Amino acid sequence: MASTSSCAIIHHSDEEFGEICVPNMIEGSKQTTELPSQKIDRNLLAHLTPKQQQELLQLLDKYADRFSEIPGLTTRAEHCVELMPGFKPKRMRAYKVPEKLQPEVERQLQKWWPME
Repeated sequence: MASTSSCAIIHHSDEEFGEICVPNMIEGSKQTTELPSQKIDRNLLAHLTPKQQQELLQLLDKYADRFSEIPGLTTRAEHCVELMPGFKPKRMRAYKVPEKLQPEVERQLQKWWPME
C-alpha cells in the first residue's frame, strides 16, 4: 500500500476527490453576508478624507468577491519563483488527510506511483 506522507492539500474545484465537504460549505451553515466595508474599523481610515473613505469603501463593496476571506484559485496568470543556486527547501510535516478522503488519496497515489 502507498504511503500518505506527502502533502494532502486539495482545492474545492478539484474533481478527482469527488464531493468535498468544506466547513463553510456545509449545508445549513450560516454564510456571512457582511460587506467588506462593514468589517473595517473606521479609525484605520482616519488618515483619508471623508470622500476618499467613501470611495474606498464603495470600491471594496463593488469587488467584495475579490476580498473574500475564503481562499480561491485563479488560472489567469502563471507565477514562477526563481530560487537561488543551492537552495534546499525546509522539510515540512505532512498534512493529515481526513478519513473520508483517505481511500481516494491512496488510489491516486497508487495510480501515480505503483508499488513494484
